[in-house]
Amino acid sequence: MKIFRLLVVLMLAFGSIALAHADDKYYLQAAEYDATAHVMGRVRTECGIEGLLDTHVLEQVKQRFPASERLDSAAPVPSGQVLSITILNVGGIGGGPWTGAKSITVRAELKRDGKVLSSVVKNRQSKGHPMQFGTCSIFERCAKALGKDITGWLVKSAKSPSTSPSENNSPTAPTEEQGEPKAEEETSG
Repeated sequence: MKIFRLLVVLMLAFGSIALAHADDKYYLQAAEYDATAHVMGRVRTECGIEGLLDTHVLEQVKQRFPASERLDSAAPVPSGQVLSITILNVGGIGGGPWTGAKSITVRAELKRDGKVLSSVVKNRQSKGHPMQFGTCSIFERCAKALGKDITGWLVKSAKSPSTSPSENNSPTAPTEEQGEPKAEEETSG
């Protein structure tokens, strides 16, 4: 009976932690290339890296923060928390897995009233897989993984809003679970 009570208490505690930030709302601005971003011309035009990131980051953020939504580029920026994604580098050329590694590096910034509250630089790289055909599909795997990474960073930021950006950006061990691209993380300051 004591074990049952303990299990109920633990389930309630974990459930309340998971729901604590479910009402948080983030507005996602459309991903943009940094002026100094390096990306091959055909990859930029054919793969639509911005759209891939917009889709997969919003998809992941909405799983944790269901009230979140994409910002219409013509609409005024709301006073809530705005998440912006800047593409810093897209590494790789066409030719699928046969032409080497593909990677995407982005900077995510969490802003309120135009002021940056926190930022992080995330990188995902795929070394290619012989059964993964197409350059754009490899970049899409990187974008999906970045969506998860950025959402994890938002969750950490939501749990400790007083944390400085450098504390939010502590590197994590690279993973390749479930065939996801290798994670690399850099800190921004």
